[in-house]
Amino acid sequence: MSEIATVVTEWHGATGPLAVTKMRFQRSDFGSWLAADTQNAAGVVNEFLTDLMPLFPAAVDFEVQDVCHVNDSVTGALLPDVMGTGPYTPVSGTSGAGFQAGSGLRVNWSTSTVLRGRHVRGGTYLIPAADDAFDALGLPSAAASVLIAGECTELLSEDVTHGLIFCIWSRPSIAHSYVGLAVPVTGGEMSAFPAGLRRRR
Repeated sequence: MSEIATVVTEWHGATGPLAVTKMRFQRSDFGSWLAADTQNAAGVVNEFLTDLMPLFPAAVDFEVQDVCHVNDSVTGALLPDVMGTGPYTPVSGTSGAGFQAGSGLRVNWSTSTVLRGRHVRGGTYLIPAADDAFDALGLPSAAASVLIAGECTELLSEDVTHGLIFCIWSRPSIAHSYVGLAVPVTGGEMSAFPAGLRRRR
């Protein structure tokens, strides 16, 4: 059995909850997920997002949760949650600029795996981003691109240090007779275009 763990980050704004970010990890030895792994993975995510907070307005904060949801990566079966040793405190954005609700940036995660004829890719939304994360044409700024690229490289280095693998999870599908597969991420960069999220009624 190969276990995959999900680190959950909750985002809040002046009006209440905004979004949830999920980032998935495996142990590099593919062993059972432990409390120390939860703490290490949560720490990697907390550092990654903290270093990106210059892109966020002060009205926005995030809080990495101190529990990982664990699944069998092949079957999708839910396994017991694994607690870390302590929660992280909320971290607020540091930009003094305004922002547009629902408008922001996207990190594109790449892998070297082709599955069922398609490259496996993933993404992390950074929404809402501050207005100064965009250039005069309304596109993500060069400074934002450089910052995100550097932090993506750092994240991939840090997970190796802790014996972890940052993954994209291709979930199993009973309807299509697909088994699940955890695919290691090999790189990350900012999308050249703004990202948006909409609420569904």
